[in-house]
Amino acid sequence: LAGQKSIKQKIMIRITPGIEAHTHKYIQTGTLESKFGFAINDNIAINAVKKAVESDAVELTGIHAHIGSQIFNIEAYDKLIEKMIFFIRDVKNSLGVDIKHLNIGGGLGIKYLPDDMPAEIKDLAKVVRKAVNKYSKENGVKIEKVYLEPGRSIIGNAGITLYEAGNIKEIPKVRNYIAIDGGMSDNIRPVLYQAKYSAYIANRAFYLKSIEKGEVKKTKTAARGKSSGIQDGQKMYSIVGKHCESGDVIIDRIKLPEVKLNDLILISCTGAYCYSMSSNYNGQPKSAVVAVEDGSSWLWVERQSYDDLVAKDKKLYQK
Repeated sequence: LAGQKSIKQKIMIRITPGIEAHTHKYIQTGTLESKFGFAINDNIAINAVKKAVESDAVELTGIHAHIGSQIFNIEAYDKLIEKMIFFIRDVKNSLGVDIKHLNIGGGLGIKYLPDDMPAEIKDLAKVVRKAVNKYSKENGVKIEKVYLEPGRSIIGNAGITLYEAGNIKEIPKVRNYIAIDGGMSDNIRPVLYQAKYSAYIANRAFYLKSIEKGEVKKTKTAARGKSSGIQDGQKMYSIVGKHCESGDVIIDRIKLPEVKLNDLILISCTGAYCYSMSSNYNGQPKSAVVAVEDGSSWLWVERQSYDDLVAKDKKLYQK
């Protein structure tokens, strides 16, 4: 396309470093068997660089890698940078090409559960700076720019989802269900890769000020889920969606104060990979999005109507 328009498009080449990040296998993206990028073994990635350098249509500005999402062990980035700089050295030695821009992707995790211990962005920055300086010096290469993509860690904690408890089903000595007015069409993550969340009964909190790092900050005790033993007035619940799969489960097990019909169930940390992954499965319109700041709120995205769902449909038979 760039050649057809007589322009020279700046590009980065994505490599597969062969690093297994400690996260769910569905969001590991840097292993050698990954569908992403050019593998650094068997000269596959170097051949891609050679082709880019020889092309009149593209200008190679750097290399890129991404090893996964929701990563807590940031030492994995040290190993990633080591491998990427080794590759840059090999490119320089074999092709005489200096690669000076390094994009190490994203993946920094956030606190979904009380026991989660994600690293701070400043801690990741220290690991990255130390690794780039060390391996650049050891391999005789110069890195001018380092790029990082901390999407989830920026926006994840900024979003919450509110559901209404539409039905409470209790099976004595077996399970208690909270059936909500949403589910896998608005949050596919628990079904797709067993993502875990915290829940709160929002309408029984005295005052919810904000959510920071996955924790609801409040002036008084909010009705929230517990990670330890069941206390007085608590029950073990499964929070389930309204779709026609038994696997439509938002939270499999959580201890909450007794939930009542029409209670508002708050799921925290849904700012990333929820609305953007939502669908109209089972003919469900997408929910509205409301922005809140400093005590004010306004409609950000309108709720879909059923008319919206069929707006692009055409007649089955044309006369």
